[in-house]
Amino acid sequence: MSSLNDLLASKNIRSALVVDDAFDKVPLASDLAWIDRQEWAQFFDDLTPEDKQKIADEYPAFHAQSGDELVGDDLFVSILWKIRDQLSFGTASVLFERYIADSNGANQQLNQLMTLLGSFSLKADFSGRNFEQAAASVDLIIIDLYLGSGQQESDMRTSIDGLARLSKKRKIAPPLVVLMSSSTRLEDNYAKFRDETGLFASGFRFIRKSDLAEPNSLERILHRLATYRDESLKLSAFVDTWQHALKRASVRTTDLLRTLDLSEFGQVYDLLLAEEKASIGSFFVDVVDRVLQHEVEAEDTIIDAAQRLNGVDFTSFPPRYIGASPDLQKFVFASTFQHRARLRLNGNSRSKVVFGDLLLSRGKADKAAALVAHRLEIHEGSVFAVMTPACSLQRGEAKRVLLLAGTIQSLTMKDWYIKDSPVRTPVMELADGSQNWIKWDLEHVETISHSHLEELLDDKGVLYVAGRLRDLYAVELQQKLLAHLGRVGVSAPMPAAFEVNITLAFPGTDEKVIYYSADGADSLRGIVYVGRKGDERQNHLSLTETTCHSICKALRKLIDDSRLHPEGRSALVKILEKEYDLLAMFERGMPLKAGMSQELLPVTFPKTDTTGSGKAMPAFYMTRVSQDGLMMHKAKYKISPVILIVSDAKDPGTLVDVGAEENEIDSQPAPQQAEDVMAESGSPEELPQDLRNSELTK
Repeated sequence: MSSLNDLLASKNIRSALVVDDAFDKVPLASDLAWIDRQEWAQFFDDLTPEDKQKIADEYPAFHAQSGDELVGDDLFVSILWKIRDQLSFGTASVLFERYIADSNGANQQLNQLMTLLGSFSLKADFSGRNFEQAAASVDLIIIDLYLGSGQQESDMRTSIDGLARLSKKRKIAPPLVVLMSSSTRLEDNYAKFRDETGLFASGFRFIRKSDLAEPNSLERILHRLATYRDESLKLSAFVDTWQHALKRASVRTTDLLRTLDLSEFGQVYDLLLAEEKASIGSFFVDVVDRVLQHEVEAEDTIIDAAQRLNGVDFTSFPPRYIGASPDLQKFVFASTFQHRARLRLNGNSRSKVVFGDLLLSRGKADKAAALVAHRLEIHEGSVFAVMTPACSLQRGEAKRVLLLAGTIQSLTMKDWYIKDSPVRTPVMELADGSQNWIKWDLEHVETISHSHLEELLDDKGVLYVAGRLRDLYAVELQQKLLAHLGRVGVSAPMPAAFEVNITLAFPGTDEKVIYYSADGADSLRGIVYVGRKGDERQNHLSLTETTCHSICKALRKLIDDSRLHPEGRSALVKILEKEYDLLAMFERGMPLKAGMSQELLPVTFPKTDTTGSGKAMPAFYMTRVSQDGLMMHKAKYKISPVILIVSDAKDPGTLVDVGAEENEIDSQPAPQQAEDVMAESGSPEELPQDLRNSELTK
């Protein structure tokens, strides 16, 4: 614990605020939401004339309002709470007995939390629902996700909206936040909380209230938040600086645009656009885009914040806290394509298309239609890129439109290539939200007249304009088509992220493999990042923080589990002596190899952590074999009894396809081998009842 205390002090995290509605001295109407109309009616019927007069003395509108109006009024509920002991015996006590019981139970837990924070050398204070003033300058906030006894959506809004207002006031240095809750759907609110409060995931964590009593649970969370505090602040500062600078750049761009009046617009049209019959609206949208970019680049504050961001040590970074999402692919798509709404501004009266337009087939076209379409080979999945130079289309000089043919395919993990071959557009998001990629065929080039192209693009045609590449990427594709002459270098696409399931397995006392199901979870989660190192494709498996801690928690319990093979227990004890090293390995990630489906591959601790023999100490084994095909020899138990099985999250019964090369074998066990494996693993009926019914063993 002393290491955590020192870490918190070194990061200037010295004060904490615990926020919970149990600290409120007076309940609200929502805290009694569990009381139905019949119980309220019984309460009003039981009031004596003296009781009613006492209430009316404190609440003059008592006789003028209906029961439904009264029970929803916070002031009325607060007065009942105030005079509850003055009313007839038992009249009001039934209304508040559950609220009092819940508050007493919560206060006992919260007092333990306050004591725990004090042991971390933090100056701890507490607050109820109105916490914003008390939280104005604290370094750490531990807050109940549902600020209300009713555990309703409005109670969650109280905490989220309060933290959102607080984060707006403290954008440069937001507090660290830990949200606690008894909800079983805690993880469903991770992304919602991030998006609505404006906090980065590296600056907040969730914890179940039941886990507060477990040793080291809160300590691990605070250790994580404090470790990356400085880097998280740099990221927050960069985004806040960019947001404010963008507003200033927008004002300057608007001021410059206002210097142009109708006369200037007329001169530009007359001297530049009229001859080419170009759209002045489309022209000025392009011009203003570039001017705005210029003004953003002129902001010194952005450059300064970016330079500070360069100082972040990315040799060590935390695991992704919120589950996998296609966020990185969206960045690539937005930087590669113009927004779909921009397609309404064609800018050219002489042609239905512009340079960089992508024409997608509406569906299958028969051979006759293909011939009518001037011998274009249109089929389902066909896509054509307009490669005719923009000036030729604009001036009407091109008699025929040059098209590069390709095929659009659904984007999966194995399709995310960084290499230039085959020529591709890495991601294209269609109107239905689906993500795809395009494989271009440099050997398939077509030309078509404007009249025939208009027929294909009308409402009943077989093609439609599905997207438009930004100039830089359209030019790059054009240059690749023209024998790579004058090729334009662009930033490589970012790595992609795909979700996988992780199954934890270990050998039983009878040498049969047992699959572990995480507490209350259908499965453990991981993320495969697909990118590259040098010219080689790399598939990097990283576990979410929840999965990391669930595995470590499971391994701690496994030591005392009578089902564990005794020869694996001693190895597990040694492994858990390096729990933080194990966590670091899980979180930092590890390569996911294509050949991993054929055997259990050992994953060792870093080379700095060695056994007395000088050999790297194995931490666990990893495989992509199906669960029914899992096989572990006795010799491996003595080294490590821990196995991680990786499978596709969208289809748990399918092995993860990590894009093996053609000469690599990625096969299931042979029939006889599969029978031997089943004999080793045991049938589901032989597993314990709690594991037999889990999703992991179905």
